[in-house]
Amino acid sequence: MTHVVQKAQTKAPAVDREVAGVLAGYPPLVAQRLMDIRELIFAVAAADPRIKTLTETLKWGQPAYVTEASKTGTTIRLSDDATRPSHCKMLVHCQTDLVGRYHARFPDAFAYEKNRAVLISVKTPLAEAELAACINMALIYHL
Repeated sequence: MTHVVQKAQTKAPAVDREVAGVLAGYPPLVAQRLMDIRELIFAVAAADPRIKTLTETLKWGQPAYVTEASKTGTTIRLSDDATRPSHCKMLVHCQTDLVGRYHARFPDAFAYEKNRAVLISVKTPLAEAELAACINMALIYHL
């Protein structure tokens, strides 16, 4: 099942049933942080008129957020980090330059995993403004 969300929505929709099932399998702190990031993804998408609609689905068994209708951005995926239980990940396509751009712009806000992911602590306050900027860069990457 996939949720396609029209631009007019400013709050995140109910979580897709399959996505909710995946999130329920994560430790509680990770699941909550991923839900916080999900809310931020939908808020960023709603604030940018270029994005139009956002689709929530599963890709590689992970919650994924796609600009299918407008094709403006690259897919954002969310995951736990099995090697670092106190972190979760926001992943983007490894053939983009996004993680390098994130690191250059926000060197101390997050940890980074090669050209693939932003590592986000589940134990410290979310760097919301910085993460929102990263999300927006991903959702308009093809513009």
